[in-house]
Amino acid sequence: MKAGYVYAWELQAAPGKIAEFKNAYGPDGTWAQFFRRAQGYIRSELYHDTANPQRFITVDFWESEAACKAFRVRCAHEFEDLDVRCEAFTVWEKEIGKFTPVL
Repeated sequence: MKAGYVYAWELQAAPGKIAEFKNAYGPDGTWAQFFRRAQGYIRSELYHDTANPQRFITVDFWESEAACKAFRVRCAHEFEDLDVRCEAFTVWEKEIGKFTPVL
């Protein structure tokens, strides 16, 4: 299935927490398992910087922006709870952006 919407973040893993970070943000991690409950979610991918092993980007693929937003609204409290729990594994995070494919 082709994604119609992509959401990307840049994050720095906390020192000594890379394994926990990957377990939370990896393609089969806690976030991906949470998103799998959503209609319209496709997959998540995690990449690490080859020059800085603490720096990562995560990319979440959705069928549409509407599907992503509907899930965020419907599960807002759970999303916030999970975000707070995962703060223990990061030093900082920054939204890269929200993207749609070039047709």
